[in-house]
Amino acid sequence: MASEIRVNQIQNRSGLTTTTLNDQGVVVAGIVTANSFSGGISGNVTGNVTGNVTGNLTGDVTGDVTGDLTGNA
Repeated sequence: MASEIRVNQIQNRSGLTTTTLNDQGVVVAGIVTANSFSGGISGNVTGNVTGNVTGNLTGDVTGDVTGDLTGNA
């Protein structure tokens, strides 16, 4: 027999992170660390990005870019 736990929100004990689960997916308020991301990212990205980035950028880039930039500036 399979067990199941159903929740709509998980909160960190210290209140630093909240994970909300809804019909559209998972929403995390706080710091997210993962091996990879798939799909759109909205909001600010702070820190180093290592690997390939494919898609459109709306906003500013601050810092160094190493590698090739292809597209319209």
